[in-house]
Amino acid sequence: MQYLAIGHGKKFSIEIEDKPISGGGQGNIYRISYPDEISDCCVKLYKTEKHAKENENRLKYMINNRPDYTEMQKIRICWPDYLLYSKNKIFVGYIMPLAFNESRDLKIIETYTFNQTIAQKYPKYKNWNKFDYSNKDGFKRRLQMIKNWALAVDIIHKTKKYVLIDIKPENVLASDGGLISIVDTDSFQIIDGHNIFKGPVATPEYFAKLAKQIQQQGALQTTYCDMFALGVSFYKILTGTHPFAGFKLLPPYDTDEYCNIASHIDAGLFAFGNKRQYIEFLNDINLHKRFLDLPPQIKTLFLRTFNSTTGYPNAEEWVNVLDAYIHKSAIKQPRKFIGDLPLANTEARCLCILIFDVSGSMSTSIDVMNEALGTFVENLWLGKGGFCANSKESVELGIIQFDSKVSIVRLPHLVTSIFDAPNLQANNGKTNTTAALDTAINMVECRKNQFKKVGLPYYRPWIVLITDGNPDPYNEHEICRVASKMFDGVKNKKFIFNVIGIGKRVDEAFLKYISSDNYKRISRKNFSSMFQTLSCSLNTMSKGFDNDNPLDGLDDIVL
Repeated sequence: MQYLAIGHGKKFSIEIEDKPISGGGQGNIYRISYPDEISDCCVKLYKTEKHAKENENRLKYMINNRPDYTEMQKIRICWPDYLLYSKNKIFVGYIMPLAFNESRDLKIIETYTFNQTIAQKYPKYKNWNKFDYSNKDGFKRRLQMIKNWALAVDIIHKTKKYVLIDIKPENVLASDGGLISIVDTDSFQIIDGHNIFKGPVATPEYFAKLAKQIQQQGALQTTYCDMFALGVSFYKILTGTHPFAGFKLLPPYDTDEYCNIASHIDAGLFAFGNKRQYIEFLNDINLHKRFLDLPPQIKTLFLRTFNSTTGYPNAEEWVNVLDAYIHKSAIKQPRKFIGDLPLANTEARCLCILIFDVSGSMSTSIDVMNEALGTFVENLWLGKGGFCANSKESVELGIIQFDSKVSIVRLPHLVTSIFDAPNLQANNGKTNTTAALDTAINMVECRKNQFKKVGLPYYRPWIVLITDGNPDPYNEHEICRVASKMFDGVKNKKFIFNVIGIGKRVDEAFLKYISSDNYKRISRKNFSSMFQTLSCSLNTMSKGFDNDNPLDGLDDIVL
């Protein structure tokens, strides 16, 4: 398709390739096929007119207020160059430089897995093995990469106009040569006199307590937000774990109130922080030991980031310290560990328990439900249909079915190649709803205790009941008892509870009663839409964004 590019006093036509090379929430990225003079650039086309309108004025400002730098050999800031308009003169996107060739997001080297090279984890990327700690220069290469990242952030900060806000390894592109590309620049917060454009909501696991307080007050973010996120990202790349995770908490912090990384940050529970006495490392092979092997100057920067409320080192300090150490004649490689880590995947868990009614009345719906459930599990495994690629490392599914009896179909587990979707069968039995809910609550508590035992952070578990009928037998005492348990669990943030009513004959009064109105009704044909909403909500929750009613999106398919 043909578009009109406008910027820097110029106007010219461009053409783009048919298929995008990447995409995100707001838009897709395309290569430019004409003219050849800008073939080293690409186009971001917004998915909706709303997204475009939200960003047009922001981009106009950014084009006229670029960071003061000449493109360096090791960093690239994909800054907007030209606005893009359709033939009808409607704003649709913008032109920016391409990231360095063969770049991938830094999630590739964020974690260090035992007895497994990066190429074994990501078979396509053999060249990335140079960052393994088994490689004699692996640590130095990691230092060089994060120095380049810090340099790019420093250049942006020195404008005194921009705050990146959502800094994390997934949002930075890097080549296997350590070259860094800063992308998604159109989401930066801008403050310059009367020119104010708010940025995105930051990921909770990279969000300082101070930044959260600023957000809650409705104020604009400062660069402190970026400095903390940069420190978290660098710690993960150099040690393989989050600075506020990977340990067991001791009283009084061993409660659901401190179950996830965001709550650890708010409480100041850094692995080597001022509350070290409340932290217990659980095994001899502990990723945090890498911190002890870091040079004193680098350790000091981390301690300032995680033990302070306002004294975070800025990007320039990181550049200077890292550069000085990189140029030393000899760099000590962090220790090598022998053996296997009992828990190789230390991602915070997002537990979801699905409870399926398989009583006789579900016989007309069971085939459609099984098909939708199978697609849901497959999408989670493949990172499709609302799930991101990393969801399978954090989302755990447990599946319960019930008629007269309650059966645990799948114990809570990450969706791996061995986690196949069950083929549920409708029976002629009754509907023992209360016993199924008791089983789900017990399953959640048991799994949370296991998380605590091995020091795994977790988000609020989610229980979803899917049924088309009333409890049978109808025992008012039992209904009141289980409703009270569900209400207590939700009120005290032990879990989130949602109910999906199937079909026209469902007893809405009963389902609203036990769910405290966290209830939706769908037709028997809308299982796929239900699971799509479920996918998107779980993906959001697995990133740390909590929601008391994550199925609000089902409003679109209510009868």
